[in-house]
Amino acid sequence: MRKLILALVAIFATSGCANYASFQSADTVPKGDSVAGIGMTYTGYEVEVNEQKESFSVPALNLWYRYGITEELEVHGNLWIPFGASLGGKYQLMGGRKTPGLSLSLGADLGYLKISAGSGDSEASSSVLDVYIPVYTGYRLSEGLAFYLTPKYILRAVFGSASTGGETASDSELLHNPGVTVGVAIGSSVEFLLEGTVAYDLTNEYAAYTFGIGVGF
Repeated sequence: MRKLILALVAIFATSGCANYASFQSADTVPKGDSVAGIGMTYTGYEVEVNEQKESFSVPALNLWYRYGITEELEVHGNLWIPFGASLGGKYQLMGGRKTPGLSLSLGADLGYLKISAGSGDSEASSSVLDVYIPVYTGYRLSEGLAFYLTPKYILRAVFGSASTGGETASDSELLHNPGVTVGVAIGSSVEFLLEGTVAYDLTNEYAAYTFGIGVGF
């Protein structure tokens, strides 16, 4: 039982619980301005459990807040319910919010989530630390229309433990997840976002697909 609970926790901890969505174009928020947003994501993936392929799906409610420190630098926070949160920043190297043409920004985020399962004498939990390195690229047609392409790399550290009848076992794993998000942002004062993401776990050899829709204001 302990091995089964720990395996189930590990599946969710290493799979669809990362925040693969971007919900932002390549441009940063102007100095002193802020953007709050809400969106929904759906993540699907297939992993091997006891030598059999199992499909999982994870819907999530996404909330975010972005604030411009300078004209080129912003800080932001993301919360996805029910699984975790992240904090990070983004620096714009090329382009601008009101300037048609190519845009390029570099970012970094730190995320955390904790998952548990079981009760009584059989319990297991996993703590997950994510380091996100996104490269925000895009093309702005006008102030109210931009397309974006965001390659990203997620380094994920998983720390798990399980206990049964007073005995406790623990394990840890380091995972590498490259991915890319493609999306469109429509609107200026109110921005609607539609995007899709694919990420691949190089360690466990599976792909996760995330589709998201959101609005920022």
